[in-house]
Amino acid sequence: MVQKRFLLTLITYTLLCLHSWAQEVVYMPSISMSNIKIEAPRHAFRAVGCMYGEDEFSSEPYKLEGASVELTALADTTLRDICTTSVEGQFRLSFRTNAKIKDSRVRFRVSHIGFEPLDTIISPTVRKEGKNREYLIDIPHYIMHSKPATIEEVQIIGELQKMYQRGDTLIFNTDAFEMPSGSLLLELVRRLPGLSYREGVLTYQDQLIHEMRLNGETFFRGQVSVALNNILNEKLKQLKLYEAKTDSFDNDNKKNLVMDMVTKQPTDIVASAEAKLGKNLASKPDYIASVEGMLYIKKGPQTKGNASHSRLPDKNTVMRKNIKDHADIYYHQQFGKIIASSQHDFNHGETSTQQDAMEQMFMPETTRVTRSTSRTDATSNNYGGVGVAGKQQHIQQSALKLASWIQ
Repeated sequence: MVQKRFLLTLITYTLLCLHSWAQEVVYMPSISMSNIKIEAPRHAFRAVGCMYGEDEFSSEPYKLEGASVELTALADTTLRDICTTSVEGQFRLSFRTNAKIKDSRVRFRVSHIGFEPLDTIISPTVRKEGKNREYLIDIPHYIMHSKPATIEEVQIIGELQKMYQRGDTLIFNTDAFEMPSGSLLLELVRRLPGLSYREGVLTYQDQLIHEMRLNGETFFRGQVSVALNNILNEKLKQLKLYEAKTDSFDNDNKKNLVMDMVTKQPTDIVASAEAKLGKNLASKPDYIASVEGMLYIKKGPQTKGNASHSRLPDKNTVMRKNIKDHADIYYHQQFGKIIASSQHDFNHGETSTQQDAMEQMFMPETTRVTRSTSRTDATSNNYGGVGVAGKQQHIQQSALKLASWIQ
């Protein structure tokens, strides 16, 4: 019994000790780590500035919008910032780090399509505030020089629109239509929707096109075929259709439909010449020859001429000689408000026909044979010309008409 009581007493005492120790652990005061502050130095990078552009079309530098500007730390290339310049050409870049900076230099890059890129290393100005460091780059005025983009630098991201309307002007993009190399404007016109060329008349949706223009300047007034048969498609950028007052001596102010050819490069002179020769190998005197040419000078004369000579008798008739000569010349020029225009043509013809006949009559004692020959020669000359001079869009005008004659 004594032993049992001793064991119960020992167990009770042990439990009381454990309970008291647990209470001390629960109510032990705690230490908060939030009260302990460990400060590290901060490093902030900032870059501000303004970009300008300069090209051959501007007399002075202009604020460059849309340039891509990039700032990267050399010590850690993950520290970087990118932006584009505003309408005023301004940019602002920044990044920061708490890591230790051994090299404060930065890489500064600027790029813009059509301009020389900038890629340089800059050592910023350092400003200290206690343990913190601020690295400043200030570029108040940097000029980027133009650099025309080559085809290798241009990425085509969409199909060129074939035609579109801008205000009262209908525009065709000539490069959007696949044409054979060396083809003329006439071949392109026949493929453009709404345009038609028949018997020397050019129309758009049945509306007559009165005048052709080259970069806004009159191109052979009243001579639509000159442009269609001499201008190469590969030289053109756009074709524009719009209504405008044309070079006319009419006293009304009505606007007419014109087609304006816009070239890819500035064009002040257009010239062409062509000679043809045809020969009938079976007959020595039969041949045809022709030569034609045109010359356009911006703000100067516009002239074209054509001459041909043919000697081609008709083998299906009794015509022995058939000679035709033709020559024409056109001239147009504007002197301030005065327009001078003239057109002259000459035609010469020679024909010769010969007809042989034979008649045979049988009689009782003899035979009678009758032969006859008839020949007709004709020569004709025709000359005509019209010259006009007067003030553009004024009622006053003068005209000279040269009569034609037939010999």
